[in-house]
Amino acid sequence: MRWSIYVVCFEFDDSVMLYKSITDGLFELPINEYKAIKVFLENGDGRYLSDITKKHISELYLNKIIVDDNIDEAKLFKNEYLKRAAEAETGTVYFAPSFLCNLKCTYCIIGERINHACHEKYMQSSVVENSAEYVYKTTVRKGIKKLNIILYGGEPILAHTSNVLFINKMTELNYDQKIRIRYTLVTNGYEMPEDVINELLDLGVDNLQVTLDGPAYIHDARRIGAQGEKTFDVILQHLCEFSLKFKSVVIRINVDNTNVGSICELIDILKDRELNKHCILHLNLVDPSGYSDASGYNDETTNYFDEIYRYAYFKGFRVAPWRRYCSMFDKMYLAIDSKGNIYNCPNYMDVMEKIVGNVCDLKYDDAINFGLDDRCVGCCFVGICNGGCEVMRQNSNVGTDYCFKNVNYQMTKSYFGARYHRFSDKFVN
Repeated sequence: MRWSIYVVCFEFDDSVMLYKSITDGLFELPINEYKAIKVFLENGDGRYLSDITKKHISELYLNKIIVDDNIDEAKLFKNEYLKRAAEAETGTVYFAPSFLCNLKCTYCIIGERINHACHEKYMQSSVVENSAEYVYKTTVRKGIKKLNIILYGGEPILAHTSNVLFINKMTELNYDQKIRIRYTLVTNGYEMPEDVINELLDLGVDNLQVTLDGPAYIHDARRIGAQGEKTFDVILQHLCEFSLKFKSVVIRINVDNTNVGSICELIDILKDRELNKHCILHLNLVDPSGYSDASGYNDETTNYFDEIYRYAYFKGFRVAPWRRYCSMFDKMYLAIDSKGNIYNCPNYMDVMEKIVGNVCDLKYDDAINFGLDDRCVGCCFVGICNGGCEVMRQNSNVGTDYCFKNVNYQMTKSYFGARYHRFSDKFVN
């Protein structure tokens, strides 16, 4: 027998966590037990194993953390991956009826490429209705039962009329509630008129994501108003005002080498406003790119995360686990822009050669999703990153053969170590 090729080992002071990424299985062993099992797997001699060690080996084997030596795990995983993709009942759609935005963030992926002269400022009502028809019929054709619709942009609040028309059309088409639709508003949080928010809530938009990138002196230098305004205080006030109205609220924090040292200070501010009681923190690393020096994918940034994750838990926040993929097991994953163009990913919007169709053509593609690169099938981190971000691979200065194994290892270890309190807690007096 041997360890599964998909198992990652995280060593702490007195224990070892064994994490199987493709099943999200996590086991923890005292370090002496781990060493005893490791020796057994290396030499096969079980004569001196204790009863408790034998029990641990049996549990690990039953949960496929330990596997038979001759098993072809990569082949089995690829078959299972394809089967799960074929049988998936979930889909995700990013609906972006306008690229207009009221911020000019320093690391914006879309903003660097958008030429507004080449786009409709707002989606025409006929295209909105075609978008809903396309999404609904494609969802039904694919046998999808659960559909996540992300109101996106640009800034979706600026395209409120289009969003309302789209949701109403989807509701009309889905009159028998054959599809369970979950709506999420992804907004920068700077403009949130009460009547607009209440209307979205009434329409069933009960999930909210808002971004803050640090305390005011950091955030205001990164997420800048279109006319140079400071935005932190306004966004924080909107979070406090509206977060209790939504079923789920995610505070996204984009982290890189320029703001990582301020994140615990931001957590304090959020805690002081009691946002830890009903908000989830999503800590995201800023992608490396050719248009900004900021990047989260470096030791300078990731070395902070033992402390950041630990501090977030200490302050009573729920924290989203570290993941680097968007659509691993979605049967459908697409984005629709203001002209009704369809893309495999929202980060491809405005890349003309990446358009895979248009909602006005009413041609329903049965293969709108990403595959898995064969180079990644046998990697222990494939359950975390799904082969990495396709857009980053093609559009950034990282290169075509990039891989962030070290980052995935550090971030996952930091997350689990903090979640299960395996770091000495310097925050307790």
